[in-house]
This record gives sequence, C-alpha cells and structure tokens, in this order.
Amino acid sequence: LKLATGIGETYSSRLLMFDGITGSFRVIKLRSRDPTCVICGDTPIITKLIDYEIFCGSSADDKERKETLLSKEDRISCQEYKSVLDEGKHHLLLDVREPVEYEICHLHNSHNIPLTKLQK
Repeated sequence: LKLATGIGETYSSRLLMFDGITGSFRVIKLRSRDPTCVICGDTPIITKLIDYEIFCGSSADDKERKETLLSKEDRISCQEYKSVLDEGKHHLLLDVREPVEYEICHLHNSHNIPLTKLQK
C-alpha cells in the first residue's frame, strides 16, 4: 500500500521484523543482490531445488554435533572482550566461521581463517 499510495517510507532493501513476545519491532538491512550468485545472479547455475546437505557440504543437523570447546579459563566473554578493546590491548581476534558466514556479519578487527583450514 505504501508504494501504491506514495505515503511513508518503503522498506526497500530492509526487513521489518516484529517480535510478538516482546511487542517490539526491528529493521534489518538486507544485503544487495550479488550478480555472481549461483542462485539469483545474472547467470544462475542452480535453477531447481537441490539436496541441501550436498550443497552446503554438511548435514542439516551439523549444529547438533558435539564440539570440543575451550575450557572456561581459555574463553573470554563479550564484556571481557569489550574491555580489551576499550583498553587498547594488543590482540588477535580470529573468526573461524566459513567465509560466507563471515561476509554476512563480522567484527571489523577480526581475521577470518575457517576452522576447516586450521584443522589441516
């Protein structure tokens, strides 16, 4: 209706989210279309549904696998890391997620080396 009437601001390249539990709204900026994307790009390679697990290279339940986490003494909380930043302490922040996840969202001073490469 906003487009048809020309009233108000549109949500072009943004997503309006409503949280029914808290009764709050959030606006999320969407990434622009990638012309090289294999699905929605200028020359798509994937044009029909495919096997998710083959496409992603992992099973759909990969988040359920047992991970070996660092001990409590070797971990740092968000608040502790903020203190490191505020105090200007020299450090290296390593983001071990896959590049596609890193590109979606990452801390500006982090370095991306996927865990799969570190394990080699």
